[in-house]
Amino acid sequence: MALKRLEKIQEIVERVLKCKANPPEEKDYLALWEDKVPVEIRRHTRIRVCQDEIIAYVDNPTTKHLLFLQKEQIIKEFQQSKFPIKGIAVRNQKSGKYVSGYARCAGNPIQKG
Repeated sequence: MALKRLEKIQEIVERVLKCKANPPEEKDYLALWEDKVPVEIRRHTRIRVCQDEIIAYVDNPTTKHLLFLQKEQIIKEFQQSKFPIKGIAVRNQKSGKYVSGYARCAGNPIQKG
């Protein structure tokens, strides 16, 4: 009985150490972002992870406001999923290109040249 219990404790310790040794990569953050963030925000947002902070580049003010309103909930979701995140910085897309590939008016695709 004690031997079986010791084996289970060893499995738990190995799993915890394995998680600590392999911190999440940016692709893991991106996958969780796709899972937890509403499509209305994802469509107009491009993100990257830098020093436990998500930097979100948005292509319009409406998306920026929506992301600002849901920022705390998104951070909470990431922390509950064991992803170390301190915050979300929301920035405007500076290149003049839309993240989504569409102009602000419906059905008006941007021509890529």
